[in-house]
Amino acid sequence: MKIKKNYNLIGFILFLFIACSCAIHPLKFGKVENVNISKSGKSALKADIMLPIENPNFFKLKVKNVSFHVMLNNVELAKLKLDNDLILPAHSQDTYDFPFELDYSGKVTSLLSGASILKEGQADLKIEGSLKGGIWFFSKTFSIKEESKVHLSK
Repeated sequence: MKIKKNYNLIGFILFLFIACSCAIHPLKFGKVENVNISKSGKSALKADIMLPIENPNFFKLKVKNVSFHVMLNNVELAKLKLDNDLILPAHSQDTYDFPFELDYSGKVTSLLSGASILKEGQADLKIEGSLKGGIWFFSKTFSIKEESKVHLSK
């Protein structure tokens, strides 16, 4: 009986130790490296944003609930939401693709802006939003606000 109580106490202490050591350090976002346009049509544009993310934690993070506002040349083009979870390996620094679709049918400003951006081949890109990452039952929301001049490639 006494041994069982000791196992419970040891288990509880071990749980507290693990819980306290699982502080999630903030992710580091780099400048957008590129925007790849995969499909361009009369009323829609499909593209991928290439964003470097560094995970300084000693454990992998499962990222979900990604919500970014994408603006090109100060015109809000799309709200990016990720359908699949993203796994960031421990102590990693890598570039990840974030696909989005721009439907500019009925939006004269966006249509003109999209046409001029495609012609120039470069634009000022601004991303604002958040993503939520975690491990087990610990999670943290990370904010992102990045601005950079990007080259658009088909």
